[in-house]
Amino acid sequence: LEGGLEAGEANEVRFKKELDKEVPKLEQRISNCLNELGNPELDSYSTKISEAISMINLLEIEVNGIKEKGKLVNEQQRFLQVNEVYFETIDTVTNLFNLKKKLWHGLKKMLSYTEEWK
Repeated sequence: LEGGLEAGEANEVRFKKELDKEVPKLEQRISNCLNELGNPELDSYSTKISEAISMINLLEIEVNGIKEKGKLVNEQQRFLQVNEVYFETIDTVTNLFNLKKKLWHGLKKMLSYTEEWK
């Protein structure tokens, strides 16, 4: 029975160490996504709408992945009873992404309305 307890404790320590490694990886993903959202092409009127929407679609996959990974890490932290890290920048990434997505999709819709009205 003692051997089983020791193995369980060893696994818990191993899981905690692996979880500690996941936090900086996720923070790096968040930082990279923020940099991509800061791409000047997503802020320029000279960017083609189709190109911007393609960029937005790719970013959406990453933003959703970041949100899911953040939830998973927090669940694992609660389960292992370690201090939970609040990834405040996930909210920043999500909000910035949503603004840019609405902007470019809105421009696309306005362009289609303009074409219809001609």
